[in-house]
Amino acid sequence: MAIPMTAQDKKWRAQDDARTLAVSEEIKNDKACLKLATDAAAKMAEDDRKRAIAMQKVAGKKTTPLEKKKPANRKSRKPSGSGPKKSTSNHKTFQRI
Repeated sequence: MAIPMTAQDKKWRAQDDARTLAVSEEIKNDKACLKLATDAAAKMAEDDRKRAIAMQKVAGKKTTPLEKKKPANRKSRKPSGSGPKKSTSNHKTFQRI
C-alpha cells in the first residue's frame, strides 16, 4: 500500500518536475546535446532489448523477435472500381469478400 503524499511532498514533487521540464527544453534546443541524448537512448533501448530476451529465457518463455522492423514501402492505391463490391449493410458478417 502506498503512503499518501503530504502537502510538502507534493510541493517538492511539483518543483522537481518543473526543473526536469526546464532541463528537457534546454536539451531539445541544443542540437549537439539532443543528438548525444538520442544516441544514448538508442543504446539503452538495445541493452534493454537484450536483457528482456535473456529474462524470457530464464523464465522459460519462448523468445519473440524484438528486432527493428522496417516500415513497409507500400504505395496506397485507389480502388479501380473493378474489384468486389461491398454490401451496404453495417454488419461485417454480411459483407462480401
